[in-house]
Amino acid sequence: MTKARDLADLGNKTSLDEINDAYNAGALSNRNLIINGAMQVAQRATTFNYNMNVANIYTTCDRFSLLKSSGTYNLTNTQSTDAPAGFSHSYKVVCDTAYTPSASDNFGINQNIEISSGLQGFGFGTSEAKDITFSFYVKGTPKTYTFQTNYVGTDGEQKSQNKAFTVTNTWTRKVITFSAGGTSTSIGIEPDQTSTGMNFRIWLAAGPDDIASEITTWTANPPPTYEAATGQGNFFSATGNEFYLTGVQLELGDTATPFEHRSYGDELAKCQRYYETGKTGASAYGASGTGFLGSMVDYKVEKRAAATLTQASQSYNQIDSNNIFLGNVGLTIPCNETNGFHHCAIHGNVNAKYAFTYTADAEL
Repeated sequence: MTKARDLADLGNKTSLDEINDAYNAGALSNRNLIINGAMQVAQRATTFNYNMNVANIYTTCDRFSLLKSSGTYNLTNTQSTDAPAGFSHSYKVVCDTAYTPSASDNFGINQNIEISSGLQGFGFGTSEAKDITFSFYVKGTPKTYTFQTNYVGTDGEQKSQNKAFTVTNTWTRKVITFSAGGTSTSIGIEPDQTSTGMNFRIWLAAGPDDIASEITTWTANPPPTYEAATGQGNFFSATGNEFYLTGVQLELGDTATPFEHRSYGDELAKCQRYYETGKTGASAYGASGTGFLGSMVDYKVEKRAAATLTQASQSYNQIDSNNIFLGNVGLTIPCNETNGFHHCAIHGNVNAKYAFTYTADAEL
């Protein structure tokens, strides 16, 4: 049977065995809406010590961030090589300082999903709204945590569902289906294609003000925002507590199919829509007197939006005040676009040159 035939017949498949057969034939490619779910790509770092008062920060594995509302949290985050069969990496956090959350002190792992990733296919806002299924592998210090997902409606409000799950000290695959219904049949997803349309959050700690019964149908979630489900554990109950995550997948329907593995190159390109790093520079050999020198950087992948640019590891020769200007700052040719940016400097004499590493951040 051809792949085209498998695709045509996919809607008629009802058993997991039939779905697995279609998967093996390649009929279910490009179904996972999560980027870097296997934790292969870590452009920023492979280890990060978190003790910051930052609401949302990207640390190691691309597209996954640490999210907090309030509270004092200290942990070490690594891209780990401890992973279940079929995977090479996981997202690991270890508690460095014990802490008991109060009020609305919430902390977790987050991924924001761009609308253009395929969210409109969920059919939210219509009578054809579809179920969606998350699956993921976890292990760690035995606890109960909460998996929450939210979508941003056309009315600008957040709609939520959540479900508690347990962690043991062995790798286990969790499957959580969020049913259509509630607001999803009447309120669609925000239409701005390059914005956050949905996210998921694994709450590792939550204050008592934000814990309530599971939200089992799409529901507007006004303040106080109930993030975590009854039974929520506290990852920060003791120094040394661990949590590992990998194989994260989001797909249409009420059945979890086998994890969609992608090549490192494919996954890296998807990540680089949101974050990229590289090295560049410019030179003006033989030039005398003062003037400008510069060049363009063409991104490896077009960015979601004009990026926030930073530079490091600079080297200079005959550059005025050792200043390198990026994008729209101090340039004769202002340029900071989704496909690249301009950089320049003022040179002071013969054989002027400079080099630097850059980061371009267009995260959601």
